[in-house]
Amino acid sequence: KIKFPYITIVVYNACVTYRLTKRCFMGQYLDDLWNDLEQTWDLAMKVNDLSETERGDPSQAWSDHFKNDELVDVSRTEAEKNADNIVTKVFCKNIYGIQYNNETKYWVPFRHGEVDVVKFSED
Repeated sequence: KIKFPYITIVVYNACVTYRLTKRCFMGQYLDDLWNDLEQTWDLAMKVNDLSETERGDPSQAWSDHFKNDELVDVSRTEAEKNADNIVTKVFCKNIYGIQYNNETKYWVPFRHGEVDVVKFSED
């Protein structure tokens, strides 16, 4: 299954190759970051695989799909609703989140936490 919208299988295969390579050379910290990003993409794809009508309503996507997922930081997400009191950014408990893109009508990951560059050299 392709987990990244708008990316061809050739590029996806390159990502898989990269993932296998970095597991050998980059250490546990990068591996953990990658796994967190994959979990976030999987959550986004659960909603992105729905019809445009279903995924295109951020309030419905929040209440029906994101709010009850164990990966989601519900209190932070609800605290950071937009001016119209609508959830357009879903914050995960890891350093990533999922943001609604109004132009494409898709949910895409973003990073909201810091990456500890020092840990790259510790592994």
